[in-house]
Amino acid sequence: VNSPQIHTYFILVIYLDLYLLCSSLWLQNKLLIAADMAEGDGLSSLQSMHHIHASELYPKPELIADDESLSPPFTPLCGEFIEFLGRSADGVLALSNYRLYHLISDNNTYFNIPLGLIEQIEVKDILYLHISCKDARLCRCTFTTSEQCLEWYKRLVKASSPAKNIEEVFAFALYAWSMEEGGEEVLSRLRSPPAGAASDSFYHEVERQMFDVSKDGPWRISKANAEHRLCPTYPRNLLVPACISDNILENAARFRSAQRVPAVVWRHRKNGAVIARCSQPEVGWLGWRSADDEKLLKAIADACIESLPKNSEHRKVPFSAVFFVFDLTKSSIFFCCEVI
Repeated sequence: VNSPQIHTYFILVIYLDLYLLCSSLWLQNKLLIAADMAEGDGLSSLQSMHHIHASELYPKPELIADDESLSPPFTPLCGEFIEFLGRSADGVLALSNYRLYHLISDNNTYFNIPLGLIEQIEVKDILYLHISCKDARLCRCTFTTSEQCLEWYKRLVKASSPAKNIEEVFAFALYAWSMEEGGEEVLSRLRSPPAGAASDSFYHEVERQMFDVSKDGPWRISKANAEHRLCPTYPRNLLVPACISDNILENAARFRSAQRVPAVVWRHRKNGAVIARCSQPEVGWLGWRSADDEKLLKAIADACIESLPKNSEHRKVPFSAVFFVFDLTKSSIFFCCEVI
């Protein structure tokens, strides 16, 4: 009677009874929910759980104004709330959950800096606040007292710190409030983004910046990264000089960190100068070089000249001789190199 086999048998029987009971209750609950939804007398308890307002997800914080006579210097976006409003020595400062806005009274100019664009914040000589941006801009705010400067320094450091949770990113608040207050045009954009928008935008920018990608033009659109095999972190379409083949691109990519080959992203329509993004070359301790990488850089400079009209005064400038290389991770000029 006390054998282990009999005890195991009874335990299995008890577990089976519990499983059948739970399954029966679950099925009854599903049938009740289905019947409730079929009657159409209103939202069921399950459906009502999804009806949450944006104001509940992202409530509007209380505005802290250093001076009650101040008014917001800009119109906030959907889901954007101004948290701090104060004065600098030469204007008005407003800090929201999306941006820092500094309106300078003397010449009616302003700095409009998204918080995610802020690279570094420093206090200089007690009264000066220097805000370095990831796009190489520098915003200087002057205060009348050191207490004001320190207070705004603390506010900015806290506001520009990385989000602890993904839901704290401003894009979620923007989406939630736009769904309720954005209007029909905004709703249509959020709900149904147009197919091929990224590709359409690329070709639109090529045309807008007047890149000559015709058969005899100095530029071409490469499909070498169509499947993201050349560089997983680059887009499918790459703008490169027409004389550079996909084979040269692949060889040059092997010489660059993370395969991020120099690719053109912007052009000055008047003087033909371009900006090309890339990663650092992997020269190593022995100073390795890549002939294809150097050929690509030289071709970019030559294409800048070829894209200009023959009578342009900018053709006299030796673009093919000097490159300016920027280290954008530190928002400073890293070095200048000469292409030989």
